[in-house]
Amino acid sequence: MILALLLACPDDEGTDKVGPIDTSSLSCDRIHGTGGVVIWEDIGSTPHFPDEAPDAETKMSSVAGPLSDGASWIGMFGPQVMISDDSGCNWDFNGSGLPVGGDWDLVAAGNTVYAFDRLSSQGGYSKDDGMSWTAFDSGGTWLGEVVADPAVAGRLRGVQARGVVTSEDDGANWTLSGPAPAEGLLGGAVWSTGLDTAFVVTATGGYLSKTGGQTWDDLSASVVTDSFVPSRAAIHPDNADVLFMSGQDDDGAVIVRSTDGGASWDDAASTRQVDLDIGAPLWPVPGTGTTVASAYGTSEGDLSINLYEITPSNVATSHVGAYVGVTDLAFRDDGAWVGAVHGVE
Repeated sequence: MILALLLACPDDEGTDKVGPIDTSSLSCDRIHGTGGVVIWEDIGSTPHFPDEAPDAETKMSSVAGPLSDGASWIGMFGPQVMISDDSGCNWDFNGSGLPVGGDWDLVAAGNTVYAFDRLSSQGGYSKDDGMSWTAFDSGGTWLGEVVADPAVAGRLRGVQARGVVTSEDDGANWTLSGPAPAEGLLGGAVWSTGLDTAFVVTATGGYLSKTGGQTWDDLSASVVTDSFVPSRAAIHPDNADVLFMSGQDDDGAVIVRSTDGGASWDDAASTRQVDLDIGAPLWPVPGTGTTVASAYGTSEGDLSINLYEITPSNVATSHVGAYVGVTDLAFRDDGAWVGAVHGVE
């Protein structure tokens, strides 16, 4: 399915917006923009976005969900935890025991929510929708998002500079599942469906493990061009053999994709086709098999969302909206997502 192109139209103050607002498939009449949340109900439709701007000095840094009820989502608005029980239509502040000042990345697993500081080894978990938190220390900073095992409660796995690390007790203790395959890891990902597949990148290429980080296959010889330097890694949740890397080559920022476990790579999207930002995360979209969300630099020097629908012969780009400050996306299994943004009007 090729994504429809969503055109961004500048408003009177020069800030791009996608319009008109579509609330036809929502349970709420209007979307309250307190936390800077944008809702994409299904791939190919118009996104639903807030009708009010959040505080320009504070942004929603992360969003996670849905929880077990299928409708509740958790978000971080500055140091405060927010919760929505109606698929992101309305948000309320919850109490938070998280330290002030952390750049928190949220991960949901059933009714447990985990918080990982993107800049340190600090973290915590909550089993009461963010009202209270139990702190932990992972022993290192993360090179990508930590994932929770959907089949084993309390099991977490992620990539640090030392290699793949695992916790079996909600983050209280972490063990090295497998050492790093090389020095100078720049990015890493763990397959969210099974946790045994891990993918890391260095300045010269990538390494893939199917054993939870215990053994590694060197993929460096298969990268697209000699000048390509990757910086981000991602694994598609539907298929552990579908890998994404973003980075830079002689022509600028680029996203590449492999559908055969890294044996070969497609030039998925690049600055030759679309605007990309070298520092933007990669968010593979579940339920699609071919779609990855990333971002581009706006005139304000911040990030906005692009979706890339990749086929063997074509890259179709869907411009979702020029939201200043896209910080995180969280997906349902069918590909619908809730995104944390700031700067909307």
